[in-house]
Amino acid sequence: MDEYIKRTGELAMEQAKKNNTYIVYEKDGELVKEYPDGKIIPLNEEEEG
Repeated sequence: MDEYIKRTGELAMEQAKKNNTYIVYEKDGELVKEYPDGKIIPLNEEEEG
């Protein structure tokens, strides 16, 4: 089951790269956005323009 979950996350990131967007998941108890370039931002934090 862990391998299935890992592969699902990898596929999500591949799609994010393809569509120039981000994925959202829980990390250390909070939701984060991860961009294809590796940038990770807490979901509740406003991005600076």
